Amino acid sequence: MSVDQELVLVLPTKVLHDIGHFEGFSTEVEKYLPALLGCGELGYRPRGQMEEDPSFKQLIPYCMFRYTDEQGVVHLFNYRRGGGSGEARLRAKRSVGVGGHISTLDGDVSRDDPPNEVYRRGLQRELAEEVAVESPSRESCVGLINDEATPVGRVHLGVVHVFD
Repeated sequence: MSVDQELVLVLPTKVLHDIGHFEGFSTEVEKYLPALLGCGELGYRPRGQMEEDPSFKQLIPYCMFRYTDEQGVVHLFNYRRGGGSGEARLRAKRSVGVGGHISTLDGDVSRDDPPNEVYRRGLQRELAEEVAVESPSRESCVGLINDEATPVGRVHLGVVHVFD
């Protein structure tokens, strides 16, 4: 399926503004995530259209990997994105996490699939597509990213998970 035809999970940007607009990073997970997932306005729309429509936000699980070495130094996984994959606007940029869109592959929020379970399946699918985590880890959802200063940020809302 092409990116233009892929259906991705979105919510009206107005929902975020009604809950409480923020710019940048917010640690208020309990304020935002349950309200966003439970808003009743989640739906699937063509990704190609949603990449250009700031009246909708695409929910993006974004996973960071952190470990502490034997000397007590904390390390954060990071990489430079490739030149031929995924979102063209992000090519060759540095990143500290992996993630992606929630799609109809993850469930149907318009039927009986609870949105939080659809979100969780999307997170797990994206992880499996991007990385192999072969050691025990502890996951925590630590915040949300809203960056309306960039074309990519205007149409995405990142939900940040840290794996230790």
